[in-house]
Amino acid sequence: MEQVMKRTSSLVTGAFCAVSMTAVAAIAAQAQIDDALTGQIDFRSLEFEACLDATTCTVNGVTLSATRQGPDGASSAATLYWDPIDGIGVKGGGQNDEIDFDEQLIVKLAKPSAITSVWISDLFLSEAAHYGAAAAGGSDSETAVVSLSRDGKAAAQLVLNGDASLPSRNFNTMVSRRFQDNGDLLQRVMVRSGKISIQSGSGYRSAALQPSAEGVDAAKKAAIFDGAQTYEVETDRLLALIDGVTLYAVGKVNADQVERVAATRDGLMKLRETGKVLRKTGNVSNGEISGDLPQAVSADTLVFSAPFGTSNDYSVAGLVVSK
Repeated sequence: MEQVMKRTSSLVTGAFCAVSMTAVAAIAAQAQIDDALTGQIDFRSLEFEACLDATTCTVNGVTLSATRQGPDGASSAATLYWDPIDGIGVKGGGQNDEIDFDEQLIVKLAKPSAITSVWISDLFLSEAAHYGAAAAGGSDSETAVVSLSRDGKAAAQLVLNGDASLPSRNFNTMVSRRFQDNGDLLQRVMVRSGKISIQSGSGYRSAALQPSAEGVDAAKKAAIFDGAQTYEVETDRLLALIDGVTLYAVGKVNADQVERVAATRDGLMKLRETGKVLRKTGNVSNGEISGDLPQAVSADTLVFSAPFGTSNDYSVAGLVVSK
């Protein structure tokens, strides 16, 4: 039985305009990712193994790098993560193998290309309940933000929302017994009743943050975020709270396992092929969805980020480029 999920996306185009477009919602079988990325930029391919533990890498004209915001509010270079199941993420941070709200993955192409869709993995319909932070009155979807630009000018922004519930068993543990459920759980940021909580191995460290909104045009702000659930937070203050929190003892075990497997190319190939089989025959979701642009967007740079919220983290599986 194939895992089936909906995928939805919204698009804002233009560097300074407010024109919005919405992609048509579609049903996608999880197994489609392997067919869609055949002959495309597939970050799960073994060629991108060179990116594991690097701060920057270039494979077939595609250059990857990452940044993380520190407690002082400044961003610095971060270490890339890679595996043949999920693709590219960022090491460290709240999740040791994915892109967290304080991290960015930057993808630079050798020349402008017509991007038609982006494939994401590990994007779910909220992991909140898993961490004791279920949103009151409903669920909150994990969100990935993809900003596309060409020659330094904004071309489009794609927002993807997870629409598959977090399974009781982790997909990666189905692929290999080497992986552990919650093996990369370091710390989680949660919002409940206006209070921001950071969950770690030692329990909770909480703080009610009330950042200043001086200088913000209230009417304009209300129009932009009308009807949306939003939180205002100065991320440097939030990150200062996280800094020094005791982490789970198993907080980096899955990333370590990939590094051990990476010593043998046969081991990596086995992970990749087993993942393909399970996508076709299994019923455990890996949170894999595609964001199809309403029309191809010419871009040479893509920046992947996660908005602040409950358990926003994901990996980047690949890009589809019009030939």
